Amino acid sequence: MKKLYKIFDGITMAIFVAMVLVVVLQIIFRFILRISVPWTEELSRLLFIYIGFFGTAIAVREKELIVIDLLLQRTPTKVQKVLNVCIYILSFAFFTILLIGGIGVFRKVKDTYFATMSFVSNGWIYIALIIGMGMTLLDMVYSVIIKIRRGVRDEQ
Repeated sequence: MKKLYKIFDGITMAIFVAMVLVVVLQIIFRFILRISVPWTEELSRLLFIYIGFFGTAIAVREKELIVIDLLLQRTPTKVQKVLNVCIYILSFAFFTILLIGGIGVFRKVKDTYFATMSFVSNGWIYIALIIGMGMTLLDMVYSVIIKIRRGVRDEQ
């Protein structure tokens, strides 16, 4: 899994760098050269969507999602454990619904294309969702397996 994470993080970083370069290119063309390059706006938006969904997967893996845990902290430890399991199950269900919905929408829009990039399918937007949520769910399952293995070792 570590190798997969490293590849995924590298791809995410490359997408971020590409997005920054496209935005800089857009600024140079629009404000310095006074030339309109409309595809840069759509491409930067597409890359931003990838950063959002891939970043979600990374944030889940690193346990860096924004949480409001004031109520959770004020409950007894046993209740906290039960609530944490419930939150985990609800999160897994939410990400699963996003994945399934993304696949459905991808199937509907894969034959439509961007206005300024007529060679790029609108399906690419939903591929970001599918990959991001797939990686999120994969990591969630992997972390449960690791916890179960550690729990079994702790009992021995």
